[in-house]
Amino acid sequence: MDDYESILKGIIKKKSDEKVTEGSCLSEEIFGAYLDNLLDGAEKERVEDHLYQCDACRKQSIIFHRIKQGIEKEELMRSPKGLTDRARQLVKAKTSKPLFEVVLEFAKDTVRILKDTGAMFTPLLAEPAARYGTSADTKNTVHLSNTFDEIRVDLIIEKTEDGACEINIKTSDSTSGTPESDVRINLLLGKRELASFVASYGQVSFKNIQNGIYELHIVKSKEVIGRISLELESVK
Repeated sequence: MDDYESILKGIIKKKSDEKVTEGSCLSEEIFGAYLDNLLDGAEKERVEDHLYQCDACRKQSIIFHRIKQGIEKEELMRSPKGLTDRARQLVKAKTSKPLFEVVLEFAKDTVRILKDTGAMFTPLLAEPAARYGTSADTKNTVHLSNTFDEIRVDLIIEKTEDGACEINIKTSDSTSGTPESDVRINLLLGKRELASFVASYGQVSFKNIQNGIYELHIVKSKEVIGRISLELESVK
């Protein structure tokens, strides 16, 4: 929604003594329809009334909106219809592969690895950082790497100046190192898919990623070959 930020400011300025009924929080499907301006007047009003009363849903809506904004700025949501249809098919791919869990905590000029069940963390030196298209300053950058069905996947996660994260992903043949372009990366927040892109020359980029718990699905030939749970935190 183009005017979402002004609506949100109006909601935050209001005060309410009403309590939200337990279990009445908005579903991810409703969030998506609201942000895409697909609801009718009555449904839209109901959602905004709920956001006015519910801190948890209001915070969740901000996360969805910011990520959607970042994707639109990169023009990544304007895919041809054929690619969109293919993305929907790939979302339905089997997800029986093991889930590797990574938890990162960002503080000023440092990153802590709180959890890494797949032993994916790889020290990132200045020279490799430049090679992957990130800055040579590695204090706010983490390199994760693993191999899924002969596809090597490198993740470079960098904390940006505005407090968000940028995730750059490189896919390559684990033996030859040749970029793998026939690989799709799906980014999910909860059960909601935020974005789904085919690697271009073996690379995919997600920008303006806020703190939260995400899943990355690595898909090849309509099969999920790898799953990564990525939790991003910041020291308060």
